[in-house]
Amino acid sequence: MREDAATRWAVDADLGEKLFLVPLVGSVLVALTRLYLPLFSFLLREDSLLEWLQVAGYLTASISGLLIAIRLWGSAHPVFVLLFLALALGCFFVAGEEIAWGQRILDVSTPEALREINRQQETTLHNIGSLQGVFNVLQMLLGLYGSLGVWLAGTWGHGWLRRHADLLLPPLFLSSAFLIIFLYRFARFALFPAPTAYTIWQYAEWPECCLALALAAFTLLLLRSRLPTPMHRPQR
Repeated sequence: MREDAATRWAVDADLGEKLFLVPLVGSVLVALTRLYLPLFSFLLREDSLLEWLQVAGYLTASISGLLIAIRLWGSAHPVFVLLFLALALGCFFVAGEEIAWGQRILDVSTPEALREINRQQETTLHNIGSLQGVFNVLQMLLGLYGSLGVWLAGTWGHGWLRRHADLLLPPLFLSSAFLIIFLYRFARFALFPAPTAYTIWQYAEWPECCLALALAAFTLLLLRSRLPTPMHRPQR
């Protein structure tokens, strides 16, 4: 991990280690705030600290993803242009969903038809029936790829994946942030599939924040590194 931080991402090895530990230590500290409910609620309730950090992270990843797609435009590998466009659009969508597209800020009422099918009675899609399950599965799979997947790919990956690792594999020091969202979603599916107690349900804001900030950091690091040389425009 230290070598990956220093050589592939030009990040100080000690800093990489600290960034790896932050999501793990933070998970414990956030859980401990449940001992003092006002602090727990302040951190995790709607429109509070962690939710706005998520929005900032997703918007950053959206803008960065779009800039990466623009810089890759016309390259020898157009599939990556589509990949980062999809990432940019996806992150923008999630950011909007997190704040109900400004509904609570603007004090806009939810249409009656949507109120009846939305679990939180908001103008959002990810809280509607099976769409919520799909959204959660996508989070879990992304967390799995960004955590265990990057370690396995870095060890046993070869061929096409190895050649384009800089674009496809997040830094190893971010793998702990992806791991948190994977473990949370896996635990919810395996142990708490039905609606759960306030503590478990509300704690989701922390793993989701880890994912948002990890995506933001990954895309910003790609921009800073000027992108891998295999993606440069081909000589004519």
